[in-house]
Amino acid sequence: MKQTLIKFSNRPLTDDETSLLAKGGNFSITPQTIPTEEGITNIEAEIEILPPGVKEEVCSESARIPRKPKLPKSNILRGEKEAIRSLNENEKIIILPFDKGNATVVMNTSDYRRNLVVCSKTTDLGFVESNKRGMKKPPNKMESSKKKTVITHIRRFPKYASHYSRKEFWNERQEEPVKESYYRFVFNTEFNVKFHKPYSDTCSRCDNFHNIIKHSKDLVLVNNTKRDLELHQRKAKKTNDAKKSDTEANKNSEDTVVICFDLQQQTLLTPLLSTSKVFYIHQL
Repeated sequence: MKQTLIKFSNRPLTDDETSLLAKGGNFSITPQTIPTEEGITNIEAEIEILPPGVKEEVCSESARIPRKPKLPKSNILRGEKEAIRSLNENEKIIILPFDKGNATVVMNTSDYRRNLVVCSKTTDLGFVESNKRGMKKPPNKMESSKKKTVITHIRRFPKYASHYSRKEFWNERQEEPVKESYYRFVFNTEFNVKFHKPYSDTCSRCDNFHNIIKHSKDLVLVNNTKRDLELHQRKAKKTNDAKKSDTEANKNSEDTVVICFDLQQQTLLTPLLSTSKVFYIHQL
């Protein structure tokens, strides 16, 4: 019966390798040595359990076995012997018996391992199972909900913005900073705004009223404060109008002199008192 060779490997085979593999997996190569000494020793060890008559007969037959029997003639060529060595040393190919018959299959080792993994993961319906690595929950792993609870609690801590760490503020907000020139370009081209000079020497009562209106949560207090602020501003407007009227009258009259000064300036103590409290308040 003619043997066949099925080749799936991209490695070329020599003529001797092809001839050797075509003999099939059932082909038996003649041995280079015959272990007669080992066989006789094993026989002598096993015949101890036999009856005396059978034991003597087996000993007689084993004595006829030649100690150095003549080796049979090799049934493969010299080139095929070299082919055995080269095939055994090559780790890129694997030699397997075919499912049916006495054929021999030669495959790439990488293809064989990949097909082996696919077959091991293929279900009875012919579908490949998904990778299940990492799906098992570690016994000591904390639940994600508890981690979120800890993160939420930590984010509630009051933060102190240091003057020296303000340059790292963009990193906290995960925003990439831009150059000052680009920021200025967008400000000048996309917006029609300008910076207002901060007020100085503002009225303390007005500041107090605005602070209450802006931050108080008591609606009754806010409404009363708005009314008081409006009355205070009306009085201030009336005073400014009187000052302007006196200034205009001074311009049109030669016998009228208008003098305007601030009695609350720290540089002028009016009225002039000798008590110590006035002195220390002046230092403030």
